[in-house]
Amino acid sequence: MAMLAAALALAAGMPIGCDRGGTPTGAVGAALPTVTIRLGSREFVCEVAATEQSRERGLMHRKSMPQHHGMIFVFERAQDLSFWMRNTEIPLDIVFVNEAGRVLNIESMKPFDEWTRTTSLGAAKYAIELNAGAASTAGVQPGEVIAIPDAAASVR
Repeated sequence: MAMLAAALALAAGMPIGCDRGGTPTGAVGAALPTVTIRLGSREFVCEVAATEQSRERGLMHRKSMPQHHGMIFVFERAQDLSFWMRNTEIPLDIVFVNEAGRVLNIESMKPFDEWTRTTSLGAAKYAIELNAGAASTAGVQPGEVIAIPDAAASVR
């Protein structure tokens, strides 16, 4: 059902993730499972957003995020993804990753920017949001292959 909603949203030109939802409490780790992912030279502790509700809420309404933390959005299948920054006040990097773990592209997103759609350059199964500048500092590059932990890859 979530994928049907995502497919319909994409067909209608609506972004996936960070687009509506409730107000999470606290910082990273608020009721979502976490995994550790190596990106470039650094390890990041990422919340796993694998349900429609958690993907829609994303990092909205958070004032900050600890260094070397993030959120991985997991989709049931690889597809063209589009994100925006409604109610998201943390400047972010987003790393789009295909089903094989290859980084497709890395983009920067500005707080509260509801007008710009940040999209994957190809079919992505994962999107990883990090604090702004973290991807560059870690040396993450398009074409790099990262290992998606089983705890995130197997979530449905």
